[in-house]
Amino acid sequence: MRMNWRVAGKRRAVISRLEKSSRSFETAMTLFELLFFLILIGIGIGVGSYVSRLVGGEAGVVAGIAAGILAVVGFVFMIKIWGDAGQRRHCRKMAEKYTRIFHVRVLPTDEKSVIKTKNSEIKVGDYGWECGPIEKNGLIYLEGFDEKWKLIWWAGFQTEQIEFVGTKPISQYDRLLPERRELFKTPCPFPVQPRSNIGNCG
Repeated sequence: MRMNWRVAGKRRAVISRLEKSSRSFETAMTLFELLFFLILIGIGIGVGSYVSRLVGGEAGVVAGIAAGILAVVGFVFMIKIWGDAGQRRHCRKMAEKYTRIFHVRVLPTDEKSVIKTKNSEIKVGDYGWECGPIEKNGLIYLEGFDEKWKLIWWAGFQTEQIEFVGTKPISQYDRLLPERRELFKTPCPFPVQPRSNIGNCG
């Protein structure tokens, strides 16, 4: 059965996360960024024009410019607060939902449910951190990290293919929380086995 577009999109997102390669399109302005930029300009001009007409004269021009700048800054600040709050809620939800660490006993058999770096393989004996699924198919999904917390693979396993080890000492989702990032400067406590060659995902 073919993966739907949502699953394909998820795969592409993880591949990008694994590669960590600098590509030109990453610095280019996307349509969303362009739209956001135009909205900011519109807010600045709209608020500035209103204040300028309200005050009138040369003072109105200065007040309009100041009001426009403040409106743009305030809007960006509110968007940032809203985005940070949403990300924080998502991280805590994922951390509370996926709390287990497993030991790989048998390699996964469903190729559609496996994403890994080029020249790297999932090995029997690797540790896997429970995580969200690539697709909803009843498998238990795990992420394998090296000692530096680099994501090596993401895969779905049958229950009999893995062995429960214990509860996570920290959650990989906490990396996105500023107050928890210091914890990830220490080696991953349950890493995959050492790899000699880990390339980009292909």
